[in-house]
Amino acid sequence: MNKMKKVLIIENSVAITGSLHAVLRTSIALRNEYEFVFILPFGSKAVDLLREKNFKTYEVPLYEISKSFQSILLYIPRLIRSAYRVRQIARAENISAIHVNDFYNLILPLWKIAGAPYPYLCYVNFVPDRFPLPLRWIWINSHLLFSSHIAAVSNYVLRQLPVHQKVMCIPDALPDEVVAGSEEKKNRLLFLGNFIQGKGQDKAIRAFASIAAHFPDWKMRFVGGDMGLEKNRVYRQSLSDLADELGIATQIEMSGFSSDVAKEYQQASIALNFSVSESFSLTVQEAMFYGCPIIATRSGGPAELIKDHHSGILVTVNDVEQMSTAMKTLIENPAERERLRSNAWIAIREQYSKAKTIELLGEVYREMILSHPQ
Repeated sequence: MNKMKKVLIIENSVAITGSLHAVLRTSIALRNEYEFVFILPFGSKAVDLLREKNFKTYEVPLYEISKSFQSILLYIPRLIRSAYRVRQIARAENISAIHVNDFYNLILPLWKIAGAPYPYLCYVNFVPDRFPLPLRWIWINSHLLFSSHIAAVSNYVLRQLPVHQKVMCIPDALPDEVVAGSEEKKNRLLFLGNFIQGKGQDKAIRAFASIAAHFPDWKMRFVGGDMGLEKNRVYRQSLSDLADELGIATQIEMSGFSSDVAKEYQQASIALNFSVSESFSLTVQEAMFYGCPIIATRSGGPAELIKDHHSGILVTVNDVEQMSTAMKTLIENPAERERLRSNAWIAIREQYSKAKTIELLGEVYREMILSHPQ
């Protein structure tokens, strides 16, 4: 087999997200065996990052269906247009296999109906149960019919997919090992994640507000982007307004996207993830990996990563009182923070292996390419 066969990765991210980071991590690890070409939506903030990493990247209109009548009416024509552009790119680049990084992306099933010769992997990064049943049924069954493989990012997601020989679990790869930062831990609660309604930043502020006066030397730091969306900019501003309303604005730090998440986790004393729903949670995985004790909601993926009160603390979704109690417990007990940090550091490396994830994904690529000789 030609060592440098080309794999096309279609990623719907309009910004730098966990799913984008995960596929970029595996692509870098496998680039000595395959040449990767990326397709992202027009205007995606991730384009510069991919090109900085020397990946050839195209921008294509990748539309997502919404509840509006216009969106539903125009969805199929727009999908046909996108599929035609992807077809042009695949032919021009002499692609051997395709990796679709979002299971709601129907470009490949549509193209397969029209005779596309390329095998493809559908990677499921989202929680299927979050979507209405009719859409979920269409997306899942379309990929079952036309894809070569379907990979779930976690066992939590896997349990929501049909039992089928095409379906498997390939978790996000661990980061590369890094040298620990020389600076001491700061009195900081870190919430790393894009500003999206449902991620739980508002719950974190409310939980911290009930104890902040007792810990005036502690701050809560938010790191993330708004993905270029007005609704996310409004949400971010609402968080600042909430902190001001609750009288803790001086203890809240708002930062934009960070290219050095390892440093963020290494400098924080406690990490937070209060999402309503998580398919896997790269942020929880990274907090454990970089040695930052984590408090997270039982929102799907985090409960798969964390053993409660052993390698982190799990709280109920939207339960501000539990969140506040967990924060207070860890702020007051440095020894407990160290115990959780140490256990998590070991557990995440025992449970997950970057080499194993790379091996699984590489084997899927090999099987697809062998099924499509050129």
